[in-house]
Amino acid sequence: MISCRRASELLSSQLERKLTTLQTVSLRLHLMMCSTCRLFRDAIVTLRGSLRQDREDPQAMLLPEAKERIRALIEKRASEDDR
Repeated sequence: MISCRRASELLSSQLERKLTTLQTVSLRLHLMMCSTCRLFRDAIVTLRGSLRQDREDPQAMLLPEAKERIRALIEKRASEDDR
């Protein structure tokens, strides 16, 4: 069986490339037996999903105060342009 360190490496690699059949089987066997690595897998899947969502909606990452400052600056510039 592979080590937790190797499992975490494969989980990370799996985000960027397709694993070989042997790597996939080894990882699945390890995950069946290791709750810590399952938690790690779940965490990186959740993180990746969040990053994708933020990429689709860049404003999702901004605090409400930052959004308000940006909105105020846009309105100020628009009113200056109207003069």
